[in-house]
Amino acid sequence: LVKKSDKPQEYLTRHIRVSTIESANLLRQTLIDFQKELSLELLEDPDKPFHDREKVEKYFSRIAKKYSVCATRVLGGDL
Repeated sequence: LVKKSDKPQEYLTRHIRVSTIESANLLRQTLIDFQKELSLELLEDPDKPFHDREKVEKYFSRIAKKYSVCATRVLGGDL
């Protein structure tokens, strides 16, 4: 059963702009590794995927504030 909603959907766009492809690949791999670490934690909490997503978003924001060369760095990479 698929339920359709008339409510507007919320979308969030983020990015980290860096000066080299090597930096981009390193940051990408760092985020992937963090996601893998979270997925290895075994918890019985049914909301774990939501908590993990929130942790990844906060981690991304910290990385963007520190390493991004874009003006959106102060917003954690949010567009």
